[in-house]
Parts: sequence; C-alpha cells; structure tokens
Amino acid sequence: MAAVVLGGVALTGGVGNVFGVVATGMTLIMLNPILIAMRVDSNNAQVIQGVLIAGVMMFGGLVAFLRERRS
Repeated sequence: MAAVVLGGVALTGGVGNVFGVVATGMTLIMLNPILIAMRVDSNNAQVIQGVLIAGVMMFGGLVAFLRERRS
C-alpha cells in the first residue's frame, strides 16, 4: 500500500501510473537490505524506513497544499 501511495496513485482512483509504483516498490524493497548491509540494526532500519515514508508523505502533502493555494 505504501508503494502505491508513494508512487503517486490517488486512493480515490483515477490518478497515477504504473512506473511510479514500480520504482517506489523497488526502492522500498531495496532500502532495508541496504541499511542492514551498512550494519544498521534491523529495528533501527525499520524506524528509518518509516521516517522516510512519513517524510515523503508530508512533502507530497505540502506540495499539493502549495499548488492548491497558488491557484
């Protein structure tokens, strides 16, 4: 679900493309093994992944808010 939302597909439907979802899915799949290879504790790796997801969602919301405010 996170890959779909972060990939740009609207939960209400009608907006989005498959390339964003695939790219986001691959990024999320590869993030945890990369962090573990960097010797980050697996619990901390999940926290980092969650913080990144929340940050991207907040950034996307801010961009949408500014676009709506501008028009």
